[in-house]
Amino acid sequence: TMYSYDLYSLVVTYRENLVEEIERNLESWLNKAKEEDYNEVATEIRKKRDELLASTDWTQMADTALSKAKQNEYKVYRQALRDIPEQEGFPYDVEWPTL
Repeated sequence: TMYSYDLYSLVVTYRENLVEEIERNLESWLNKAKEEDYNEVATEIRKKRDELLASTDWTQMADTALSKAKQNEYKVYRQALRDIPEQEGFPYDVEWPTL
């Protein structure tokens, strides 16, 4: 059964008196739904970030053909990617760095 409140939903197994339990503890149920939503969105953002990092791993190898200046640009970009979870609006409002 899915219960929705505002923009959040929480999937739970039905049990006797579930509706009354939710109504009695609405704040805790809402917090649990918000937490699950946050974790789901954060996981997706981290996945995208990790893919971007992996796609630029080669730029930091000792035998790369990149100039030191270009290699440093990638280094700064990669650090900005790693810092994404520290952004104030994370995970709902992420500013993706550009190279």
